[in-house]
Amino acid sequence: MKKNKVFIYSVLTCNRRKIDAWKIKQYFIKNNFIIVENPNYADIIFIITCAYSNKHSEESLKNVKKFIDYKAELIISGCLPDIDKEKLKEIFNGKIIPINNLNQIDKFFPQNKIKLNELTDANFPLENINQPILIMNLKKIFTKSNSIRRLYNSISESILKNMINEKSCCHKFMINYSNFKHFKELFQPNLSIYKNSFFIRPSWGCLGNCSYCVIKKAIGPLKSKPLKDIIFEFNKGLNQGYKNFIFDADDLGAYGIDIGINFTEMLDKITDISGDYSIHLRYVHPVWIVKYNNSFDKIIKKGKIISIGSAIQSGNPRILSLMHRFSDIDKIKKSFSIIKNANPGIYLSTECINGFPTETFEEFNDTLTAIKEINFDWGFIFPFSSRPKSEAENINPKVSDKKITIRMKYAFQYLKKIDYNCGFFKNHNILVFSKTNSVLKLNKETRAFCFSTIE
Repeated sequence: MKKNKVFIYSVLTCNRRKIDAWKIKQYFIKNNFIIVENPNYADIIFIITCAYSNKHSEESLKNVKKFIDYKAELIISGCLPDIDKEKLKEIFNGKIIPINNLNQIDKFFPQNKIKLNELTDANFPLENINQPILIMNLKKIFTKSNSIRRLYNSISESILKNMINEKSCCHKFMINYSNFKHFKELFQPNLSIYKNSFFIRPSWGCLGNCSYCVIKKAIGPLKSKPLKDIIFEFNKGLNQGYKNFIFDADDLGAYGIDIGINFTEMLDKITDISGDYSIHLRYVHPVWIVKYNNSFDKIIKKGKIISIGSAIQSGNPRILSLMHRFSDIDKIKKSFSIIKNANPGIYLSTECINGFPTETFEEFNDTLTAIKEINFDWGFIFPFSSRPKSEAENINPKVSDKKITIRMKYAFQYLKKIDYNCGFFKNHNILVFSKTNSVLKLNKETRAFCFSTIE
């Protein structure tokens, strides 16, 4: 009997969706499908899409159009179908699987003996594996001997630094190259994506109601894993020899509210487990940092949690209120200060929005001041993206693209003056910043964590 061949591809997706992709891959493997690296050889093409911003939606739609032309049957999942439903319908009327109910995959494959809900959650993100043959061959050439490898590593470090320089030709080439993630691996092997990292997803969905965000339409409300399942996964990772654990969820700090437990209770139980390991926390809304501040202090002092990602989005109370986010910026600053005092070596990262509707230059400057005062180690500043059917779409006046670009340039210079390395990714108009001699000096597992989102 012929075995169907499956090609799985994710379009600029977050790690939660890449974890979904890994689980989908295991589903097909366990049901005797063959995973292929080239869509030309596939009977089924399975795309995980993203619709985080207008740029991400456009890229997802572009890839749908591209894969429609292949002979294989196309199946689409991810956030795009629920967020840009009308645009997707204009070009595609085939099979769609909602990201908040992946178990619907079984209705398209009723012959499969193993159902998706019988599989445990995945602990690794699935990276796209269709690397250009040139890159794979170069890797083989440059890693054959120790002397060549040393030269390769030396050159790669230089190229990485050049890449971060926004004026360099290398940087322009990198950001416009469709397989940029693979070039990161080629030129800086120590920044390989999540090498030796074990992912744990404590929950799905979100409790927030941010006025600019439409992701909740796709991911749905909060749904937490039982604590015993998280402890089981953590011990499984330890038993397999992993020392680097990444806790990642759509609204990580909200964990447990729906099942009668809370985020810090979970962390307290996990960090009481003995062993040589480090934990990274991703996407902890500042409201949970403030709410659980006293508990956080005690847990951080254990030394197991070495980095926390928390998107402040703005440093201005009025803008935060318009965003429907926790708006007491002074409490946010104080809470991060307590964390830093509990462990001065902890790495804090953030994300901010430039140009939210009605935001003045002075209010944007409050965001830069917050970055400085909290002393974030690295982060991103994104341009505001007006998403369809979001509340922010109807907030006026909008900040023009020209003003957003001017502010990005100002932020670039501001952050450089206070000892940050800065890079500007023109294809998405994103500013990335990191403390000088901070991120690049971390161990390789932590560096992989920090740079993973630059795609």
